[in-house]
Amino acid sequence: MLLDYAKRFNIPYVILRPGQVFGPGKKGLTGRIGIDTFGVFLHLGGSNTIPFTYVDNCAEAIVLSGIVKGVDGEVFNIVDDDLPTSRQFLKSYKKHVRNFWSLFVPYRLFYRFCHAWEWYVSYSDGQFRRHSTEENVLFPGRGTVFE
Repeated sequence: MLLDYAKRFNIPYVILRPGQVFGPGKKGLTGRIGIDTFGVFLHLGGSNTIPFTYVDNCAEAIVLSGIVKGVDGEVFNIVDDDLPTSRQFLKSYKKHVRNFWSLFVPYRLFYRFCHAWEWYVSYSDGQFRRHSTEENVLFPGRGTVFE
């Protein structure tokens, strides 16, 4: 829709795709690291790289995309350098922010759990609601490389 509109009315554009924004005031952990459910944090990210961008860096990229010449029609992923893995970040978070109990769950095992949960929600005729399902828990960034 944007591309069609820009082409039709000859309007310049830049598409920005920020990673997981963090900084002051940002509480909690991203779902790319895991989920806090049933009283325990399930660590799902493992060795996946987390595409973080600090809020100030993200804001600067947004401003620059509007004033730098020659970037019309470009697409930019906004991520910082030296990105940590989920495991590295969780370890640092527990050390410097808040320590809590977590359990690493391999992605394939959790994926199977989501399928079983989906089946049981349907089987129970709505007794349990859809909560930890593929659509809202299993992150689409799995296996993505950020450079």
